[in-house]
Amino acid sequence: MKITIDTVAKTLALDGGEPLSLYGRPAVEWLSDLWLKLSWVQKYSYTFTWMGRPVIQHPEDMLRLQEVIYFLKPHVVIETGVAHGGSLVFSASLMKAMGHGRAVVGVDVDIRPHNRRALVAYHALVTPGSWIVATDGLMRELWDAPRGDPSWKHDNPAEAAREFAAAQPEFALQAPPWRFNESPLERPITGWPDAWLRRRHDGNAA
Repeated sequence: MKITIDTVAKTLALDGGEPLSLYGRPAVEWLSDLWLKLSWVQKYSYTFTWMGRPVIQHPEDMLRLQEVIYFLKPHVVIETGVAHGGSLVFSASLMKAMGHGRAVVGVDVDIRPHNRRALVAYHALVTPGSWIVATDGLMRELWDAPRGDPSWKHDNPAEAAREFAAAQPEFALQAPPWRFNESPLERPITGWPDAWLRRRHDGNAA
């Protein structure tokens, strides 16, 4: 895709098509998607820590996760894929600050193909109204980037989440609502597209 940005005319055009307002929402969304891809190549998400531990996530995703933890107030948070442990400390510190919750549990495996099966293995622990968060779905946009892999175009967490929702009728792909929004924007700048799998309150309605 060819993107033409004219800062004098204040327009953005995609593949020579009709110019968009450079400051309008569609242009912001296109540029944000491109920025996510470029920032992944430069390992931007590898520059953050939480209380001294590397997090390896985009700050916006961590703040959205904080909103869910605060309003849902879970008793237990289970994380599969621990890495450096920063997001475990993040969840634990939130629960400590709220004065609510019993534990944060981290689970990791050495054999990566097990990760897909682990989404199924833990789903029974998710209570109605709570979420499974299948992070790093941005992989589907990175298959042709440096350090990417062509298989990621179809083999990625976002696709796994969609397959899981199709196979588990008690779950639905449902992102949490924004708790505050005084902007015209409607979707996050996220490395976790199609990540939020909410367990329905009953078998038919989310």
